[in-house]
Amino acid sequence: MRKRTVCLTLILTLLTILTWGVGEVCKGKEVYPAKNIQLVVQYQPGGGWDSYARAMSPYLKKYLPRKVNIIVANRPGGGGRVGNTYAYKSRPDGYTVGFISIPGAIVTGMVSKVEYDVTKLEWVHTFARDPIVMFVKGDSEINSFDDLKALAEKRSVKECSTGLGDTIDVISTIVLHKAGIKYRTISGYKGARDATVGMLRGDGDFVTVPGSGFALKYVKSGDFKPILAMSDSRVDLYPDVPSAGELGLSPVPSWIRCVFVPPGTPKERIKTLDTAFAKTLKDADFLAWAKKSGQVVTSVNFENTAKEVMKSIDLFLKYEDVLKEHLRPK
Repeated sequence: MRKRTVCLTLILTLLTILTWGVGEVCKGKEVYPAKNIQLVVQYQPGGGWDSYARAMSPYLKKYLPRKVNIIVANRPGGGGRVGNTYAYKSRPDGYTVGFISIPGAIVTGMVSKVEYDVTKLEWVHTFARDPIVMFVKGDSEINSFDDLKALAEKRSVKECSTGLGDTIDVISTIVLHKAGIKYRTISGYKGARDATVGMLRGDGDFVTVPGSGFALKYVKSGDFKPILAMSDSRVDLYPDVPSAGELGLSPVPSWIRCVFVPPGTPKERIKTLDTAFAKTLKDADFLAWAKKSGQVVTSVNFENTAKEVMKSIDLFLKYEDVLKEHLRPK
């Protein structure tokens, strides 16, 4: 009799738990996340994007309602298209989060066929706004942007490109177009570091790369001279370097590193992810990592990220013909 009572009690308890769980799911109150979350990085391991993802992962786990694992998945190829497409086409359940570069992804969709639509992405957060800076060699005859303009009137000047059509390349294209500088693009490098090495060995006259990270080391060693901040106003890292805005070249699009989820992802799950990213980007230990590695950190919520992306789209539409000509096979 006692065994029957114990068994009956266990059965009733189990039924209660199951009934409660089903009820919570039916009411839309299922606790999220319930399984591991995948961060899709659209570039190779070891680069800047990958570094951010791996540095943020333990803090995201810490600040999510349930401590699920954060899995970094590198899906390189096509200048970010492979990773962007994979994340875009994933199930919209909040378990696949894509990293994306703006405005690079916007321009890619403008000038070539892609399998994702930037205007339909569900934005989660912006985690960095990188200052883009133009550099020349430390011993270059070029000491300012005006020097570059003057040299371009005498001979053909060359830019070592980080990658035709990527974010840095298109920002540089717009600024140089506004300035009326005719130049030749030297491409074929694997990324910003390789383009920098190319410029230092004499492949080109200048390079445009993120002003943070390795660029700071080159400036301190004397290998680099910054001559222009690709922004509307001066950047904190290089307060003595003129901005494109000062020279009448505004508006200059910002390079922002964002995270998104596929269209149709429930808003409550987006807000949960947004909160986790916001707390991560304020965490003292994470900020210590960023300072030590020379990485910039910016925190912009999902609503304001969406607004900034739309402004960027409007701006780039004005230069669609210029960008198509720049990216046209020569």
